[in-house]
Amino acid sequence: MTQQKIKWDDAYSLGIKNIDDQHKKLFDIVDKIFSLQESKDVKGNIRTILHELFEYIKVHFKDEEEFMKSINYPDLAYHIELHEQLVKSVSAILRDPSRLDIIQMKMRVIAKQALIDHILEEDMNYQRYYFSLKKSETGTIDEPIINLDI
Repeated sequence: MTQQKIKWDDAYSLGIKNIDDQHKKLFDIVDKIFSLQESKDVKGNIRTILHELFEYIKVHFKDEEEFMKSINYPDLAYHIELHEQLVKSVSAILRDPSRLDIIQMKMRVIAKQALIDHILEEDMNYQRYYFSLKKSETGTIDEPIINLDI
């Protein structure tokens, strides 16, 4: 039996195109785990997906931290600490030889923390900071969706 997927919702959008695209890809990778069913090759599939998640989360966090540096985000150090904790959580699951249902349960917790809660709370903080800078520079925010070359 497959677990219910965790899906992207436009409410998670920061209005920063590259970061939103990366967040969507993270949701897609996590969804692969929930799409798995018990089979003889499930352990190999889980490891492949977890490695993909682990590698992509590091790329995403690096890009996000570079963006925050570029806008002189004042809570950058705290945000980096949160990223390090999330990388450790995914790394712990990678090292754990649990059954599929146990991994799916752990991933549901991490997905809620790393994706949903982190985006809605922590990432929205730097999003508000960024758009307040844009507004103070121009007096208005012309286009809420921006494309960054990160």
